[in-house]
Amino acid sequence: MPEREPAQASASSDTNTEMEIDRDARAHASARAHAATHADAANAANNADAANTANNADAALLLAEQTARAMYSRDAASQLIDLQLLSVRPGYSRLTMRVRPDMVNGHHICHGGYLFTLADSAFAYACNSYNRNTVASACHIDFLSPAREGELLEAESVERSLSGRTGLYDTTIRNQHGKVIALFRGKSYRIAGEVIAGLEAKDSEQGSSTSTADLMAEPVEGNPQ
Repeated sequence: MPEREPAQASASSDTNTEMEIDRDARAHASARAHAATHADAANAANNADAANTANNADAALLLAEQTARAMYSRDAASQLIDLQLLSVRPGYSRLTMRVRPDMVNGHHICHGGYLFTLADSAFAYACNSYNRNTVASACHIDFLSPAREGELLEAESVERSLSGRTGLYDTTIRNQHGKVIALFRGKSYRIAGEVIAGLEAKDSEQGSSTSTADLMAEPVEGNPQ
């Protein structure tokens, strides 16, 4: 009998080792499952955040386009010189203007006042793109190259800073060849009210046959007259 004790001890040791291995395997499997659950939850949360971000971006873009259409419908100055609104999004706009014969000065180049108006209009659509009534508090323009009769000019306005009621926007005017014609910087100041609601109220007061809501259904591209 005593001779068999080592074999029994060895068998018991092997059984205990197998049990420990089994417990470790179950623990590792449980840890992996737990980690996978957390990973799935994190992925689901990330996907939800991405979807919300995309939805918010789409809503902001739609609001910017609706605001631009509402503004343009009453922008007699921009319509007078045939400005065309090509693109708008939060804090950004892009407009074009063809230099007509009646826009040139005594040097037979585009009058600086028209260049300023083009840049200022692009600035206006960019800073009002959040549907909050916003006006200019200061503007500065540098004329770098002359614009010629017949040239198609493009003004691109980009938001550089927005804090509280004030903002800073840079507008670059280029010709159809990409040459920079002028650089414009505008400082904005937000006042009370919303763009669309204010225009709709004026429509109601004046009894306009074409409502701002109807004009908002038109596309932004081109001249929405």
